[in-house]
Order: sequence, then C-alpha cells, then structure tokens
Amino acid sequence: MSAKGDRLAAFLSLVVLILFGLGLLVFAVPELTIILAFTGFGLPVAFLMWLAPTAFVLLFLFLLFYSVIKARWSIRLASALGLSLALLSLPPLLLNGPIESQAESLASADHDDIHLPLGRSSIAVKKAHNYERDTTQCDGFCLHALLSGAADRVLIALSSQPESPPTGSEQALEFSIQKQKVCPVVAFKPGWHTLDLPAENEGKGSRVNAVDLIKLRIANGECLVRRPTTLKDAEVVITQGEIKRALRPLEAGFDLAADTVAASRLNVYFRGADGAFVEVYRRTSINYYPFGPLYLPVINSGSEFKMEPGWWRWHKAINVDDPSRGDGAWGAFLTGTLGLNLALDGRGAEQEIFAKIENALAANRAVTRSEWDAFANLFDRIALGDRTKLDKRSEALALRILDDPRYPPPPRLYSLVASSRGSAENLSHLANVFMTRAAAGVTWSESLNVSESQSLQNLSIGIGALPDEALTPHINGLVGLALKPEAREHAREALSRLSIFGEAAAPTLLRLVRTGLSGGKESFQSNTFQHPYLAGMIGLCRAGPTASSALPQMTAWLQQGLLPMYGSYGRLAAATMIRLGASSEQLWPSYSAANGNAKRDEMEHLAQASLKNTRNCRY
Repeated sequence: MSAKGDRLAAFLSLVVLILFGLGLLVFAVPELTIILAFTGFGLPVAFLMWLAPTAFVLLFLFLLFYSVIKARWSIRLASALGLSLALLSLPPLLLNGPIESQAESLASADHDDIHLPLGRSSIAVKKAHNYERDTTQCDGFCLHALLSGAADRVLIALSSQPESPPTGSEQALEFSIQKQKVCPVVAFKPGWHTLDLPAENEGKGSRVNAVDLIKLRIANGECLVRRPTTLKDAEVVITQGEIKRALRPLEAGFDLAADTVAASRLNVYFRGADGAFVEVYRRTSINYYPFGPLYLPVINSGSEFKMEPGWWRWHKAINVDDPSRGDGAWGAFLTGTLGLNLALDGRGAEQEIFAKIENALAANRAVTRSEWDAFANLFDRIALGDRTKLDKRSEALALRILDDPRYPPPPRLYSLVASSRGSAENLSHLANVFMTRAAAGVTWSESLNVSESQSLQNLSIGIGALPDEALTPHINGLVGLALKPEAREHAREALSRLSIFGEAAAPTLLRLVRTGLSGGKESFQSNTFQHPYLAGMIGLCRAGPTASSALPQMTAWLQQGLLPMYGSYGRLAAATMIRLGASSEQLWPSYSAANGNAKRDEMEHLAQASLKNTRNCRY
C-alpha cells in the first residue's frame, strides 16, 4: 500500500469512528438533533448527525473494499467506490419488486365507462362523517350543482365507510331548491361550501360565490330544502375514500416487511333499471414508499418534529394529483370526467343583493332575515382587509344601515373607517354612530338572528380602527361600555382604545384587568375573563407614562403572583409595567420563574423596545 493510500485509509478510519459515534447518538436520541437545530449555532452539528448513519455505512464499506483490494491507488479508489455502491443497490432491487407489484395491482382494474352527457338529475356523494352539526351539509359541489342546474337534487350520505359500494339502503340528506313561503334556516361556514373549479369553468361574477347566490335565491323565496331519504333515490352515486392504509417511512423504520402501500379510490355508480347500482368508473390513487436506490440507514422525519431511524425509502405515486392543486382535482373530475357544467353566473347578483337592502330602506321598513343574510355574507367578503376602501355604493349603503336602528351593524367596519380617511367630519360621524349603536344594544328584530355579542364585535372592530381625534369626545361612552358584561367579553378592541385618555381612563383599565384576574389562573381559557384582561392590559400598555398611576396596583398584583408572566401574557405584562415606570430588575424574578428558558438580555431588549414604542403592546 502506498504512503498516499495509507494516509487516506488512516484519515477515513478516523472519520468512520466519528460517524459511528454520532450515528449511535442520533439513533439513541433522535430528538437531540431538533434541539440543536433550533439553537441556531448547533444547526451544522444537527445536519452532521442527520447524515452520520448514512455516511458511516457508505464510508465503512468503501474503507473495507479499499483495504482488501491490491492495486494502484486510483484503481483501488474507483473499485472500492463502485463495489460499495453495487452492494448497496442489490437489496432494493430484490425488495422493491413485490412493493411495485402490489401498488400496480391495486390500480389494475381501474376503468372509465362513463358516456357523456351524463343525463342524470339526481347525484349522490358518500362522504366521511364530520362534526359540523350546525352547518348545512350541502357543500360546495352540492351548491354548484343545484345553482347551475347540473342536478335537480343532490344527496349527501355521511358514512363511516365512504369508499364502500352503495346498496341503496344508506341514509342520506337530499337537497333541492324549491319555492316556499317560508324558507328553512341554513348555516354556512366560511371555506366549507366552496368548490375549486378549473379556470374555464369558474363562471362569471368575480365577487359573488355560491353562498352569495343561494342566499339571494332564498331572499327571493327559492329555498334550499333538505329532506331525509336513502341512496336508492339517487341516479348517480359517487364514492371516495381510503381502501388501504399503510405505514410511512417514519413508522416503517427498519422493518423489511413493513407495508408502505396506501391507496384511496374514487368510484362512480349508475342506478340500473332494476334498481341495482353498477360501477361505471374507478380510479385508484396510490402512495407508496419503496426502498431508495441504495440500501442505507437514515433519520426519517414526520409531523410534530418526530424523528426515527430507519431504511431510506422514497415516495412514489400512481394516479395521484399534484398536491399544489389543492381541491382543484375534485373540481376537475366533476367537470371533466362527469362533464358537469358547474360554472355559476354571478353577474348582477351583487347589485341585486344591495338593491334589496336599498329598497327596504327606501320603503322605510325593516329588513327580512334572508335579505340581511345575503347582504351580510357578501359585505363580509368585499370589505375584507383592514386597508380595504369601499366603493361609493357600498360605503353609502353601510352608512345608511348604521343610521337605522332596525338594522344590525354590518361586518368589517374598519373598511368604512378606511374609506373615510382624510375627512375629519366623516370620521367624527362614524365615531358617534359606532358609540351610539354599541350603547343601544339590540334594536332590531330577533328574527334576524344577530346577537348583541356579534353586533359588539363588529362595532368594536370599527371603533378600534378610528383615529384618536375621532374618539376624543367619547371617554364617557367607552367607560360606560366597559361596565357592560357583554362589551367586556366582545368589544376588547374598542375598550383598549381607552388608552388615549391616559390617567382619566386608568381606573377603568385597571378594573378590566381585575375582571380578567378574578377568574383565577385557569380562567383565560374563557373569553369572559381573557378579553377584559387583554383590553385593560393593552390599554395600559399603550397609555404608558400617561397612566402611571396604575403602576402601584399592577406592582401589587405582580407581588401577589396574580399576573400571568408566561409566554405572550408575560411579554405583554412586562411591556405594560415597564411603560408604566417599572424596572426590568423588578420584573425579572417573576418573568424568569414563569419562562424557564428566558435570558436576562432578552428582558433588557424587551424593556428597551417597550420604552421606544408600543409594538409590544399586543397579545
């Protein structure tokens, strides 16, 4: 062996020993790498530990072959590398054959015998059970199918086995749109009734969605009607669900026989003349994890920072849609494979929804529940964003609604404030209206199903967005609002604005903090105590030195161990007391005791930043 070869072998032997030690350590305590990675400076060590088991096996085999081969240095080097890679590639070649065969066999019977156009008026979907007891089960597809006319009836069957073939006896809910004098109450959940369609099927009317349109239909007396039935009433049944579960690499570990082939299946059934369902479409999606090209140990990772050693496996898929498409694959199946035209025409719907409220105001009458539901749902979306400025029509209509006590306050009132920026007169008017409506409570019909808490939340958001100058005349109104239990729980953005009054509002802000503390240390799980506490604490923090009279009481609560000093609560409490005049030395014992990993310089940084501005006055 040449001197050059000797030096290389000696060096690699040392490296192999180090990698062996690191590999044993990471196999024994894989979570240690996560701890190191989060320290920042330990990140390079964490990466080295993650790679250690893999690198150890590679280098060990290389060194073994390098030591036994007798040839020139360059030939030994190439031969050792080639033999190592060849040896490590043999196990995957032997082990992956059955895995690939199993995956392919699951999709071998897939077929598409659907002849378009579909020509069926009642379509059913079997879905997994969910816990949305108060939400209308007519989902995005259901609404699109009914509104577009793609189906006259849509059946939703909730099942513990949604992938199983239909028998016809399964319980289902049938939805249809029918003219009725009184519509049944429906409840829609944001994001739960949407359908992601391909671009060419998205429809027209960019600001109007399926929920807007169904609420408009309801306002026009066309109701979303639900009735219990069974799947025998459906002409088409779509089933979709998991047919085979499997282990992921994290769970498979070093088990050579671990089943890592998982599959889900989408089926379509047509009801025949005899009433039996016949499968006309099957598509099986398979995710599986064969061994990687080289038979190597690695550290597999999973959710919640879980890490476990195991063999290197990689992900392969059959009939699996691009995850970046989200729910778009479902929409593409409905419009492509089934040929359903689910596009909605929302042109004119927004104007019609607004016109219903405008006509009610012009007729000097109260609004109906269906009219308000349609308007509030639409306004909630078009006013989204704290810097959104409303168009003239939306702004004028919102102002007219606020001026009429028979109407609840609309949502997202910060958009109305944004639209009034630059006009002191308009902002002053908004402040007067917001405060008047907040003090008045419920002045509209209970039939609208809008509670005082919901109204206060909407008004509080608007009050919180107002500039200080507009709120200056309203100290008595805000103090009075702080006395109302409903407002303490649902109007914390508004109550925290007491900060602009400094010492004059300090007693009220302290009273809010006291209300929060009165429930005990576990009480902050409830808005009844958490929200008044945050309103008072944030208000005092923003007020800072202008409300320094609050410091003695705050200090007393700190010494009694009543103030929560952990996590975000602790940062807020510390920032508040520092701005009121406390020192970091005074706070450090309580803060460090509640936050075991806290460092003294972190407290100093928090103190200095809090004295400069109010950015830390938040939760």
